[in-house]
Amino acid sequence: MKALTPLCFLTVLMAMSSCAKEDLSASIDTIIFGHFYGKCVGEECIETYKLEQNKLFEDLLDRYAGGDHQNFAFSQLPDSLYDKMPDLFQSFPFQLIGKDNIFGMPDAGDWGGIYVQIRQKGKTYWWLIDKAEDDLPVWLLPFKHEIEAAIELLP
Repeated sequence: MKALTPLCFLTVLMAMSSCAKEDLSASIDTIIFGHFYGKCVGEECIETYKLEQNKLFEDLLDRYAGGDHQNFAFSQLPDSLYDKMPDLFQSFPFQLIGKDNIFGMPDAGDWGGIYVQIRQKGKTYWWLIDKAEDDLPVWLLPFKHEIEAAIELLP
């Protein structure tokens, strides 16, 4: 019977950590994400989108990413595009909160950067993430790849 005690403990611990993750992702009200390239010409050089309450929006201003003071003018996109999106709420790495706002050297060598902003429980958090992966933590790479895949799906 003693052999079951550690197994039960691990099962309960895994269930509790699973619930905590669900609670955290449910606490995100919006995710704004996109990419930017400084030495680039054309509409696709800066793309920014917002996910909230089963809706997807595109920013019409296309301004170079600039942190928490970023201004946007969002226009809603068709629901069919929202339906194709990966679940960025579930895949959001909560290790970002409380970390530096800049990871790597976004767009330093004209290779671009990624902008991420969330609104959670009335607070806004933002990050600039290098597209070059050499200086990024391994735990951030899956989310970076998911953002890039989401952007590829959108106009």
